[in-house]
Amino acid sequence: YAPTLAVAAGEVHFELVQEATLVGDGERLELYADGSGRLLPARGERVHLRGDLPGGKQRFRLSAEQVDFAGERLTALGPVADIEGLELAWSSGATDLDARKLRAVAGYLTCDRSSILLNDGVYLGGKTADLEDWSLDAEHVQLQSAPIEGDVSAAELVTLVQDLVAWGGFTARLGTLGLVRGGVLELSNSHRSLSIQGDPTSPLTRDAVIDRAGTVWASPRFDIALDTGYLRSDAGRASSADPGAPDSWTLQYDALEPLPMGDQTVLALRQPVWTNGDAEVRANWAMLWLDAAEWRKATALGSSRDKTRRPDPDAPRRSRGPRSMFGKLNLDAIGPWLHELYLDGNVEYRVHGERKAAGEGMYLDLVEGNGWLLKFVVDVDFPIFGRTYQLKVQAEWMRPSLDGTLLANGAVATTCAHDVPHFVIKIGSFTVAPRFKDEIVVDKRTGEEHSVRKRDGWDLSLDDNSIQFIGALALPLPRIAGPMNNDFEFDKDAFTVGNFRLPSFGQDSKFGTFISASVTRDIGYLGRQFHLL
Repeated sequence: YAPTLAVAAGEVHFELVQEATLVGDGERLELYADGSGRLLPARGERVHLRGDLPGGKQRFRLSAEQVDFAGERLTALGPVADIEGLELAWSSGATDLDARKLRAVAGYLTCDRSSILLNDGVYLGGKTADLEDWSLDAEHVQLQSAPIEGDVSAAELVTLVQDLVAWGGFTARLGTLGLVRGGVLELSNSHRSLSIQGDPTSPLTRDAVIDRAGTVWASPRFDIALDTGYLRSDAGRASSADPGAPDSWTLQYDALEPLPMGDQTVLALRQPVWTNGDAEVRANWAMLWLDAAEWRKATALGSSRDKTRRPDPDAPRRSRGPRSMFGKLNLDAIGPWLHELYLDGNVEYRVHGERKAAGEGMYLDLVEGNGWLLKFVVDVDFPIFGRTYQLKVQAEWMRPSLDGTLLANGAVATTCAHDVPHFVIKIGSFTVAPRFKDEIVVDKRTGEEHSVRKRDGWDLSLDDNSIQFIGALALPLPRIAGPMNNDFEFDKDAFTVGNFRLPSFGQDSKFGTFISASVTRDIGYLGRQFHLL
């Protein structure tokens, strides 16, 4: 006679001692002839399993509403598991035991020789190698094990997990990397990589999103190398976290790729478009030279983030300026990790959708505060005798300086719209310099007043000028100058040619229609004698 079922009931406690130790507690234990079994709790209670694995370094504790096992397969209903000795990619290399602990909560757990599958409202939590909290909420999570040699019990699988896949929508909080959400997450120990994908079938997780330190990145897919922080992305965008803020910005691109260049960290963006308020810069390509240490703080996880590193006392100061492009696109949001910026091919600067400048290339060094613009054309609205003409200023090279001033030598300008202009103005020296004013602002937290220097517009000056017509005819021109607002629009009432302020037309009840103009000139001896009266 061979029994088909053996039952132990009433505060059941059992210990299974083989290469690993498994201890269980429950109200009822059922063992079947095929080797399967079930552990059930008392009403309103939970069953408990715990294990010590070979070497005594790895342990797990599991409580559940019910546990079923058959051969090399174990399932649990409503499991809550605490696992020690687990090494995921973002805790790799950790020496502190707290970084090798994992808590798992799910509606259902299935465990076999190659994986652990968690379903129905899964939560995972632990600490990174830097002891920063991380957590993952998803509908489904699978933990895949390392290659298994020899006989390994199902209980041992929890310590052999290397890779993690979450799908069905997820939200993760990953220490310095910030808040991450999307459709699918893949974490690979063997490749030391993190892949985040959106779900095109879901309106909530259509894009993968990384939300960190006031910047939100969105794309159908991100791939991050955990050791270096290299980021690869499909077409996507980065933006400020508060789109309604006055200084909000957006960076859109068709693709983002890392470019390993020795000890430098460089990102390449295809078809970038940077928008800040009503201003926009676009190009065919952009290359960003990053501060490797600052970038790794933002994107790298695990043992590669060396917190013992000391600052180099001989290193140059970071991000001394300029703090904006064309005076309107604020670079403060990316300033901490950006050293240099290069734009190539069909570079355009627009305000309210209207093109203000265009060229073939632009380079900015945000540490030293210098750079250059290649073959640039600046469009300036030019008021003359009651009409506004578009003056196109062209230069082979233009140079931005630390305070935002734009300089060019040997430029030419014209208001002629023909492909071959009938005339050009040759400019010995072209300067657009920022104009500042001091404003009193109140600190919202302390109520204290302090002075803030803000840009109030620009001053344009064209010196050493001459006008050249088709043929050899050329005439000298006086200095042309005038103030512009922040949108590069002239104040026509303050515009001067030489010392002559251009005439203005008007009508007065006393004088009728009039034309007024003014001239500024040193009257020398006559003025000094008049002063003595």
